[in-house]
Amino acid sequence: MDIRFWLIQAFNGISYGALLFLVGSGLSLIFGVMRIVNLSHGSYFLLGGYRIFMIATATVIGVGLWLAMEKTRIGAAVRATVDDAQMARGVGIDTSRISMLIFTLGALLAALGGVIGGAFLGIYPGLDFEMLPLAFAVVIIGGMGSLGGAAIGALLVGLADNFGKALYPEVSYFTLYAPMALILAVKPTGLFGRE
Repeated sequence: MDIRFWLIQAFNGISYGALLFLVGSGLSLIFGVMRIVNLSHGSYFLLGGYRIFMIATATVIGVGLWLAMEKTRIGAAVRATVDDAQMARGVGIDTSRISMLIFTLGALLAALGGVIGGAFLGIYPGLDFEMLPLAFAVVIIGGMGSLGGAAIGALLVGLADNFGKALYPEVSYFTLYAPMALILAVKPTGLFGRE
């Protein structure tokens, strides 16, 4: 076994320990103050991680991104760079800086997804190659460069993947990628993509 194995296991163990600290410290505080052994504490963890926190965080970030792109000066610069980078450079917009900002923001959002989804999916080497096709399916269904399209695409992919695995596990990949193929056949730019 090489050093990477030990580093991955150590990092997984430390991350898991940090998660257990959050859960355990809450239980410890409740017991310390109220002298109650809260047997529903695990349910709060599941509720927070599985439903409320993920959905609320995604909603807040989605609305924040939409507001930033539609109502701010930097959003206008981003839209100008997307529409016509040469013209944007001509009016003084630093398109290289805009590109770097958007790449950084995209990477940050992906990392935040890993933080939030880590407790839900479990983190292990190779998960990146499982998430990438799903992200591509979201973008292809929704349309390149469309935040609204990404939201709709993510909802469709999430529902198709879950229901496909629950109802037809032997053909779950088909139920996931069939809508993507259908949308590409009908509208190659995606639901909200532009020509």
